[in-house]
Amino acid sequence: MINGERLWRNIHELAAISEEDKPWTRRSFTAKYNEGRKWLVKQMEEIGLEVQIDEAANVTGKRSGTNPELPPIVIGSHTDTVPDGGRFDGIAGVLAGLEVLRTLKEQDIQLPYTILLTDFTAEEPSEYGLSTVGSRAWAGNLTSDMLQYKNAEDKSLSEAIAFAGGDPENIAMCRKAKQAVALYLELHIEQGPVLLHHHAQLGVVTGIVGIQRYKITVDGQPNHAGTTPMNMRMDALTAASEIVLALEKEAKKKYDNQVVGTIGTINNYPNASNVVPGKVEMAVEIRSVSDPVIDQLGSNFKKRGCIHFRKEKDNNRC
Repeated sequence: MINGERLWRNIHELAAISEEDKPWTRRSFTAKYNEGRKWLVKQMEEIGLEVQIDEAANVTGKRSGTNPELPPIVIGSHTDTVPDGGRFDGIAGVLAGLEVLRTLKEQDIQLPYTILLTDFTAEEPSEYGLSTVGSRAWAGNLTSDMLQYKNAEDKSLSEAIAFAGGDPENIAMCRKAKQAVALYLELHIEQGPVLLHHHAQLGVVTGIVGIQRYKITVDGQPNHAGTTPMNMRMDALTAASEIVLALEKEAKKKYDNQVVGTIGTINNYPNASNVVPGKVEMAVEIRSVSDPVIDQLGSNFKKRGCIHFRKEKDNNRC
C-alpha cells in the first residue's frame, strides 16, 4: 500500500524549499531550485535508485526491471514553479512517482519494465523566455538558437543549464528515439476549476494543448497628463485596453474545439501617474488542442484589432 502520510510529508518538505519572501516559489535555474533537486536526489538514492543528471539537467532516478529489452516506463513532472506557484504544482507528480518506487522496494515487487522517475528541467516559463526546457531536449526540440536566449542579466540559457548541472555543449545526446519509452505517467493537480465544479475526484487527460504566443507593441505618444487635452492624446494604454477586450470577445466565440486566449503581461511606459502612456508591450497567449482553432482565433483577433503583430520566431516558444 502507498504510504499517504509519507507522501504528504515529503510534499511539504520539498515545498518548504522556497524563496524566503515568496512561499512555494522555486524558479528554474536558481539556487533554491538546485537545493530542491539536491533534496530529491537524496530521496532517490535512499531507495536505491540510480541517479543521473543528463545534458539538459533533467534529474532521473532509475529502477531496473527484470527484462532489459523492454523500453522503460517514465513517471515524472517538474519541481520548478512560477512565482507563488502553489505548494503542489509539479512536485505532486514527481513525489507520487517517488512514493510508487518506495512502495515497490518495500514490498520487494519486481517488474519486467525499468522505471525512470524524472524531474524535467524548467517546465514552467523561465527567465530566458522559454519553458519545457528539459522535455524539449528529450524530444530533440531544444535548438542551439534557444540555448543563446538571454535573461535580464544577459546570462544565456546555456549557462543556466550548466549551473543546474547539465552539459549544454552536448545537449543533442539526451534526445530520445521513437519508441524509446513504453509509456509516460504524470499525476498533476488540476490548475483550473472544472473538476471542482463537477465535484470530481479525478480527471484523465485526453489531449495536450498547443500554445501560440505573440508579442504586441503599441506605440503612442507620452505627454503630460495634466496639460494634454483628451482630444489631443495618443494614449498607448487605452489602445492596449481595446486590444485586451478584443481578444476576450473573440475567444468567447464558438469554435470546433475549446480555445482560450489570455493577455497575462502588460508593460506600460513610462508607467507614471502624471504621464500619458507612450508605449505598451503585451504578451498574448492562445491555447487549444486543435492547431487550426488556434490559428483561427489568432487570425480573427488580428483582424479585429487592426494591428500588426511581431510573431515570435518559434510558435512553441513558451
